[in-house]
Amino acid sequence: MKIGIIGAGAAGLAAAFDFTETGHDVAVYESAPFVGGQASTIPVGGSSLERGYHHLFTNDEAILDLMKDLDIYEHMKWYPSKVGTYTSGKVYKTTTP
Repeated sequence: MKIGIIGAGAAGLAAAFDFTETGHDVAVYESAPFVGGQASTIPVGGSSLERGYHHLFTNDEAILDLMKDLDIYEHMKWYPSKVGTYTSGKVYKTTTP
């Protein structure tokens, strides 16, 4: 079956991978000049800044397994989070427990 997927963000690329693995003919259409959607980065001051606030935790097994299937897991860089949630007068770190 021929399948067209609109958007080369994380969901579109994951869907394309799954459909390809099951033998479908897949085309991904993206209007931006880059892939990754809101999970992509932009260069800022010699570094990279997230286009949207996206993160992974070390216990996100489904996405980590997909990264391993795509042979990109070994390129993953883990950074300590400096982000948290403030509620009821206390800051809770946004990190893997």
